[in-house]
Amino acid sequence: MTQEDAPWEIFEERLGYGKANGRWGLTLCTVTKNEKGEKEIKDSWLFNDAPRNLRLKAIEHVPALIEALAREAAQTAKKVSDGADFARQLAVSISAVAHAKGNRR
Repeated sequence: MTQEDAPWEIFEERLGYGKANGRWGLTLCTVTKNEKGEKEIKDSWLFNDAPRNLRLKAIEHVPALIEALAREAAQTAKKVSDGADFARQLAVSISAVAHAKGNRR
């Protein structure tokens, strides 16, 4: 087997927002990926519970993560608001149809 044919793995350290040990928050995890594209989370911690060396590497990336989370939250809030507006319009239309049918009797 040549070096090119040998299986390989990539080791990554990731910062994100998720659930670790049953609690939600900023998380750090270690992930391995193999040549087949399969991922396996090796370890996962809430930020404050992670090993110190990982926290030190990740701390400079926290502001960008918070900005991305804020953008995603704003997009989600807009979708919810748009959905609520649609639901109100639908309720008004249904009410108008029901009222019109009631007046025909």
